[in-house]
Amino acid sequence: MEKDYVEALPRFPKVKGENNRRQSFNDKDYNKLVRHLREFVKSDYPWVVRDRSMLINYVLILANTGIRVGEARGLKWRDLKEIPQAAGSKEAADIALFVTGKTGPREVVARTPEVKVYFKRLLDLRTEELGQKPSNDDYVFCNRDGSTVGSFKKSFAALIKSAGVEKDSQGDRRTIYSLRHTYATFRLQEGVHQYILAKNMGTSTAMLERHYGHTSNVASAAELTKGGTFKSGKKAKTVDWLGEM
Repeated sequence: MEKDYVEALPRFPKVKGENNRRQSFNDKDYNKLVRHLREFVKSDYPWVVRDRSMLINYVLILANTGIRVGEARGLKWRDLKEIPQAAGSKEAADIALFVTGKTGPREVVARTPEVKVYFKRLLDLRTEELGQKPSNDDYVFCNRDGSTVGSFKKSFAALIKSAGVEKDSQGDRRTIYSLRHTYATFRLQEGVHQYILAKNMGTSTAMLERHYGHTSNVASAAELTKGGTFKSGKKAKTVDWLGEM
């Protein structure tokens, strides 16, 4: 550029490094966040309570289903259905969400039947606002006028900041997508097969391995610790200080 060979310095695309780890919540921070939701929703202003009620149930639903932000934005009441348990089972019916995302339409089975409670809260909120139950074609995550909420980005940032879980252990700032990554991490740690989880999340097993491979050893702990002894025959001792962390 100094010799006038070019008019401006070329701009090169940022090269991605080897660190493909996604920002998520560990058990401690997720539990801290969930406990904080009860306090966060409180306000002297009804409109603030309304918006925060929408947000906290949004957070709980995304963390327990792993759906994408865009998929949640287009979710309507007709997209929810119960999945009955096997005959004779005393377990509560599971819930499935029909979503359409970048990988096409799919049915997503929630992590726990308790997710129905979060949807019921939103249903009650809208029923009170409308004076009647919303129609099947109404959006689940909506504004007072029924239009879909464009983004929870700012309110979510305020939530995790007030909860003291804004950043992960590496110092990286969490975002709403951290809820999807948290879902994937927890499910893998709980032993869900990668193929089944990938189908439920609308992704590939290769993507799971690339971004969440660090959780595989935790899920396989039973296999990796078979025997529990060293070659000397002496049993491994408990690490006393581990419980103090």
